[in-house]
Amino acid sequence: MRPDERAIDLGCGYGPLGLAIARAAPRGHCLMVDKDFVAVEYANANARRNHIDNAHAMLSDGLRHVPPQSFTLAVTNLPAKTSKEHYYLFFHDIRERLEPGGRFLRGGDQRPAPVHCARL
Repeated sequence: MRPDERAIDLGCGYGPLGLAIARAAPRGHCLMVDKDFVAVEYANANARRNHIDNAHAMLSDGLRHVPPQSFTLAVTNLPAKTSKEHYYLFFHDIRERLEPGGRFLRGGDQRPAPVHCARL
């Protein structure tokens, strides 16, 4: 983890991945997104509770409502019950937003997947 990581956590839930990234990247930032407003509220509350100022959560279905910006790291623990088309959209959108050399980690991964491996 780089100290200046600009990360996104897709489907953040209550924020454990995104908050851990933000804590490990004190000069960076982690944007956490989820389509469930309760999850977003919990993620933001957990950031405040743990004094993590470089992370925040917002409501979005994937990257649909995320303002244009690029990331050096994208993480997701994709839900088990979703359509194949939804997975394809996630992967495509992530690839479009990663900087050259950016990394994408899926739940259960042991190491980062290079950007060129994310092509569909």
